[in-house]
Formats: sequence, C-alpha cells, structure tokens
Amino acid sequence: MRALLLMLVAFPVAAAELQFDVSGNAFDLQQFNPPAVPYSLSFDVDSLSGQQTYFFAGGCMQSVSLSGLAYNNFSMHVGTQTISSSTGRFDFGGRPPGPGCGIEYYMGLGPAGLIMTLYAVAPTSLGPPDPGASLLLGLPAARGSTYGSIDETWGLDVSKFKVKDVSVDEPQTLWLAALGFGLCALQCRRRRST
Repeated sequence: MRALLLMLVAFPVAAAELQFDVSGNAFDLQQFNPPAVPYSLSFDVDSLSGQQTYFFAGGCMQSVSLSGLAYNNFSMHVGTQTISSSTGRFDFGGRPPGPGCGIEYYMGLGPAGLIMTLYAVAPTSLGPPDPGASLLLGLPAARGSTYGSIDETWGLDVSKFKVKDVSVDEPQTLWLAALGFGLCALQCRRRRST
C-alpha cells in the first residue's frame, strides 16, 4: 500500500514548453546593399521531445546537442510579410570555437528554414530535471553576438532574444496528485484511529 501511495504522490517529469521571441533588423539577401527591415519571430519548443547530449570538461560545457525537439506556432513578420509554419523540428548544438569557456551555438528550425548562430558563455552545469530547458532558458543572459537567416532569403541581425517557460500543468497530473494526497490523508487517519 505504501508503494502505491508513493507512486500516486510522485509527480511525473513534465516537459517544459519554451517560447522563443526574437526581433531585430532583417536584410534581403537577394539585393545589393539592401535597406534594413524590422522583423519579429516567435515559436514554442517542447524541451523533452528529442534527444539531448552534453559533455563537460575543464569546468564548463564543451559540447551540446539537442536534436529532434518539436516546435510549433512559428510565426515571423518581416516588414509587411508574414511567414508561418505550424510544426517542425528544432535542432540546437554547440562547441567552443577555441580554448576557454566561450561557446558557439547553432540553432535550426525545419521546415521554417530558420538558422541562427549565437556566441555565449558556456554554462558550468545544467539543472535537473530538464537540462535542455535549463540551457535554453539561460541563453538570453549568456549570449553575445547573434545573427541568422531564414530560407536563405533574409539575413537577420538580432537585437532582442528572449526565452521563457510557458508550460501549463496537465490536468491529469493535478488530479493524480490530488488523489495521491487524499489517499495519504486517508491512510494517516486510519492509523490514528487504530
């Protein structure tokens, strides 16, 4: 009975739904000396949907690969043009460009065609239970220069880069937790009355 109660009270690890908001100036790569056009883009990533690998040495992260994470709700506005894609694959990786704890990250979204490069300070550790979410949530504070392109049509100069956790507890998790706590209270009450 005790094992059953512990299973009911234990919360499952829920994937973090992370929302990326990026903006800055875009440049038409098909033109010579193009004017800057403001852009903004946003998308959500399910942080536990793919594979994650990390390697730490010398006091900081030396490589990372988050491959095949699912993204959804991609929307980009470039001037008066809108580019959207409902779902796809998010890939993120990084390695140091030289000695030390600086790291160069690469981020790609297919089929949206977004490719970005971010230079940042490598983390010394990643927090459980979802190290990928921990890494991605820390990017805005750690990043240096950032640039990218979309569909090899637009060059992107990044001035704002935000990542926030927009996860919502699943109703099943809350009901399961309430049931577990209720059974624990019932068990404690039975022990007192005997």
